[in-house]
Amino acid sequence: MVFENIKLENKEKFDNFVKDNKLPIVKTINGYKYKYNCTKLEIDHQLKRILDDQLRLIANNGDLIIGVTGMEGAGKSLGLTGTCASYIAHKLGTKLSIDNVVFTPGQFDKLLTYIKETGIKGVIVWWDEFAFGGLSDDATSAMQKVLIKHFMTMRNQNVICFLVMPTIFMMRAYFATHRTRFLLHAISYDGIKRGNAIVYGYNKKNFLYNMGRKYKSYQGFKFDYRIRFMDTMSEDINEVPLFDPKVYNAKKDKAMEEAEKEKEDSKKTEKNKKQALRESVILNYVLNNYNPTIKELTDATGIPPSTLRGIRDVVKRTATAENSIGNNIDE
Repeated sequence: MVFENIKLENKEKFDNFVKDNKLPIVKTINGYKYKYNCTKLEIDHQLKRILDDQLRLIANNGDLIIGVTGMEGAGKSLGLTGTCASYIAHKLGTKLSIDNVVFTPGQFDKLLTYIKETGIKGVIVWWDEFAFGGLSDDATSAMQKVLIKHFMTMRNQNVICFLVMPTIFMMRAYFATHRTRFLLHAISYDGIKRGNAIVYGYNKKNFLYNMGRKYKSYQGFKFDYRIRFMDTMSEDINEVPLFDPKVYNAKKDKAMEEAEKEKEDSKKTEKNKKQALRESVILNYVLNNYNPTIKELTDATGIPPSTLRGIRDVVKRTATAENSIGNNIDE
């Protein structure tokens, strides 16, 4: 895969940003007074202050990982994430295109590998549908280990990463509490209108995750402040939308298909492993017990007779010729 548009568009601007902001990190996310100032040319004043404050991590040899959640249709992806990513790209002088968006662990792995091999700094990684890689119930998978390895080393490339999924409670604790600096949660008061969000700073985010997991609800937990965001795909706000909607949806659909195929392939692989193990157990028993019956094999291995009949031919083919074992397994 070639990421033609993953590059630092204005290196001088990025270097100047690092130079101007190379200061000790003193501020943390705290309560800036809410002020709605979301127009065609400006993002929300408070959101701007948050991002400016946190981007100093990039200037001081760090990375910035942001959790983004929200109910379906609240605008968490192309609205909230798009607003933040657009501003950061403008601030750092880096490129933002559809190549920055990934949907599956495989795509994320390829993009991070490319970033490390080329040594590009300040790349925005927008992981939409993070549920495919950061699920809490998939913590032991081989791909999760690869992902965690990337997250442990991405600070060397000053990566800015957005992890977008429906709720923080679907995340593994490592991502939810330790790696994300803060949480943006898109909300819709009537289920239709978009553009509103609330922000949980590092401590409130962790408290929400640890104490709210029982009921998987955000209700009753304090947040730091409210913000507004724009619809980055709207031509009323942007003369040219952030992405071509057709290209974005096509990449998303293709990713979903690939994810389903990988899931099916994984199931087949696991099934084949179990089958091979069963054949090995049976063959080992046959080699040490002359001409057992199906019933004797079932009693010895605990494998159902129907399964044994299905692999009896395999046992016959692989049995050693010296003992002529497996050629006469009776019912």
